Amino acid sequence: MSQTLSGKEQARFDQARSIIRGRLVRIGAILATITGGGVYLANKSASPPELVAPNSGNTPVMYSEKNIQAVNVLIQKVATGMTNLDNATRVERTKLGDFAKEHLEGPFDIIKMNVENPNINAPKFKKESLRRGESGYHTQNLYYFGYAEAELDDYAAAFSPSEKIMMLSSKLDPNNLLDMLVVYHELSHAVQDGNTRQKIRSREDMGKYIAFFKMDPGGKGRIVIIDEGSAYAREIEMLNILLKGTLKESITAGKGVDISSVQKALNSRPEQNGTIQMLIAMANTYYPEGLTDGNLPKKFLDHIAKLYRSRGYEVYIPVTSGGLRIYR
Repeated sequence: MSQTLSGKEQARFDQARSIIRGRLVRIGAILATITGGGVYLANKSASPPELVAPNSGNTPVMYSEKNIQAVNVLIQKVATGMTNLDNATRVERTKLGDFAKEHLEGPFDIIKMNVENPNINAPKFKKESLRRGESGYHTQNLYYFGYAEAELDDYAAAFSPSEKIMMLSSKLDPNNLLDMLVVYHELSHAVQDGNTRQKIRSREDMGKYIAFFKMDPGGKGRIVIIDEGSAYAREIEMLNILLKGTLKESITAGKGVDISSVQKALNSRPEQNGTIQMLIAMANTYYPEGLTDGNLPKKFLDHIAKLYRSRGYEVYIPVTSGGLRIYR
């Protein structure tokens, strides 16, 4: 039985839908110019050309020194911003003990690991690889990923599992904790991607994995609801820490959350209030249950699935026998 939304609820949903679109809508076109449609993905026993993604037919482009330097600046901003987020939440994360170790530390760990990535600047790597007659982005460590600059509306970052590229907005502000929560969310996807690749044992299965997430311009995107839900759950838990527990307390008590106080705590831009409202709406379906024994609330997953479906995405869920099925 379908549920009719009130005018105010529909307005909030439409706003959240537009924000989701801002994060995702142009990723396929952006990645086509960054990677030239190809990506090399190496495992411990294979050389990079052994695992080649399907070619989308896009023509590789050259990169200027200006673009490469811009990405270097953004990489430094991410490092500074994640240090700020780490410092702002470390004490409270420590109090959470094993929960934090299991669910909240991964994004901090992977960004430190990726510092050693020789191909961290994706445009620089692309320019050098074209000189050698190669195409695509490759990495010798399955947790490494490259950075590139992209226009992402008002979102700070977006990660593509198929290309192993983290796209960063020129607006990214390391002192804006909402920007850094978005980066933290996308780093959660980088961790998920690395974990999945570690389990893949054949070229054929790697190709299927890449093809699943491949988003060509104009094509329909796909998400795995458990992965997306887990990333948003981490983002909400970190937001609650930054707000000193008042987010969970207010929702559990049935009280509203003051947007202006959240904006002040995060040092976010006024135009990011829609993003804050989206996270609060998600938090209202996440709390009070939260993450329990590794499980996410069904209403929380349903809320996220509805948002992504509204933008034309296919939503999948893993099945116990292996593989995926459409999430209902």
